[in-house]
Amino acid sequence: MVSGYEDGTFKPNNQVSEAEFLSMLFKLYANSHVIQSIDAVEGQAIKGDIWSDRYYTYASALNLKLDASKQNPKLRNHALNRTEVAVIVAGLGGKNYTQDEDAIRYLLNMGYSSGKTAATVQGYAGQESLTRAEAVVFLQNLKEKGFELWSRPKNATEATENEKNGGLPDQTMKAVYSADHTLVLQGTFPAYANQTMPIKIHGPSPAVEHIQTQQVTTDAYGNFKLTLSNLDVKELNLYVDVREDYSYWISVEAGRTAISDYTE
Repeated sequence: MVSGYEDGTFKPNNQVSEAEFLSMLFKLYANSHVIQSIDAVEGQAIKGDIWSDRYYTYASALNLKLDASKQNPKLRNHALNRTEVAVIVAGLGGKNYTQDEDAIRYLLNMGYSSGKTAATVQGYAGQESLTRAEAVVFLQNLKEKGFELWSRPKNATEATENEKNGGLPDQTMKAVYSADHTLVLQGTFPAYANQTMPIKIHGPSPAVEHIQTQQVTTDAYGNFKLTLSNLDVKELNLYVDVREDYSYWISVEAGRTAISDYTE
């Protein structure tokens, strides 16, 4: 994920540049289907003349709106601040927020960041820069928390009132299944606000044997949270029955986090 300088040093306390951050991020996700599909389309042309050309080709293909830096390599060396990081990551999370604060909230609400001094927009310290060492830790956390790459949508994403109050984006479910087999399942489905619904917990594939069923009640925004311990299986298949004829499904392995966005 990380390359050192020409003299062989890493210089962890140096401020990370935009180009360096993109390099770290896209190297971390080099095996994703999104990056591999861009490689397949671009072929050898993706290498470019400058070491960072490859990463700006990815950024352009994913609609990150870094065209100025792509056209002028000198701009790629500016020290990235934490707000710019939030905007890039939210974009790759499939969000195109109109306000930078909403991109920061996205990172905090999804658990991708806990902020610098507190898990708030102010505590995130958006105007401060990021060191190379901090960027490595942030990106490793991003991967461990289940973040996957998507293209930034062309249309603007409006943050909901629920997100502004710390909730997940609409139609999102997040399953954290720790190594000690404790499950924390959260979801936000506003169409099913103030309703009680069953969550069916099944074991690993291919048998997916039924383990138990739990009931949850959503709040006025459609949020729910379920915590279970001692499940004692290596993988869970979870079904949220929002209606008698419709379920949302998510699968998660022990020691991992899974996140899914849904349409209906």
